[in-house]
Amino acid sequence: MSQITISAADLCTLASDEGCNVQEQKSWYKITGLENRKAVYVAKSKRKVTKIHFAGFSLEECGVLKTLEAQEAKELKLGAVRGIIEIKDLPLDITDEDIISRFEEGLASLLSNEEGFKLGKKVAKEETVVEEEVLDVTAGVDFEGLSELSV
Repeated sequence: MSQITISAADLCTLASDEGCNVQEQKSWYKITGLENRKAVYVAKSKRKVTKIHFAGFSLEECGVLKTLEAQEAKELKLGAVRGIIEIKDLPLDITDEDIISRFEEGLASLLSNEEGFKLGKKVAKEETVVEEEVLDVTAGVDFEGLSELSV
């Protein structure tokens, strides 16, 4: 059994204390720093943390963190996620300190000025205006003749 006992709420508190914004979503907590297109997502859970996704930036792979290439993330429908910590897949000797250390590295990247590459931000498309032919539906109507009609 895993030695991990830290909760998603503990990680969100840590992120908030570091100056990050924590936004609660349906199934995840979204943690952002500067407006640099990067985010860390922590899966909601009542007990211990289950998953952490690092989006818009890359961290070095280690025994705690699995990195993803762009194509791999696309196939998994994970967008700009380039690093995942999934507690169920970790070796038994991984501790809370290992998780916190990698999480803090992610927070440092969020708070750095380096621009991220987060996908999913929609870029406004240039609208194409199509000229339509306007038909004059009154063409050929004898208005003078109509005015002579009595009601």
